[in-house]
Amino acid sequence: MRLRIEIGDGVAQTTWRAGDNFVGWSDKLHGGLIATLLDEVMAWAPSSYDSWAVTAELSVRYRSPAIPGEELTAIGRVSERRRRIYVVIGEVRGGDGRLVAEGRGRYLGASPSEKAELKAQYGVQPGEAGVGGE
Repeated sequence: MRLRIEIGDGVAQTTWRAGDNFVGWSDKLHGGLIATLLDEVMAWAPSSYDSWAVTAELSVRYRSPAIPGEELTAIGRVSERRRRIYVVIGEVRGGDGRLVAEGRGRYLGASPSEKAELKAQYGVQPGEAGVGGE
């Protein structure tokens, strides 16, 4: 997907345009890709708190179909923090602003030793804007 994630205070967002090769059924974007887009921004949202987080639980509710070639905007927001557990909500919107999907998930932050290993491995510091590949 080569997403470029922008990080804010408890927030992560990105835009993505799917090609025709991502069609699931009847010229509509595959729902698994929409879920992946949501999961990416939702998992990065805790990074503004210097936390690397992995998905523990994710639910997605699809609201309207996305069309290949349409620019989608995804945003994830931390709604609750308890120790290493982050509750995050997210949404994907179409180019016209309509709600395509919404999600809610729980994300587990890495332990201090895991976090140090991840920082060394990826060379990316959580909380930095513009993480991810282009």
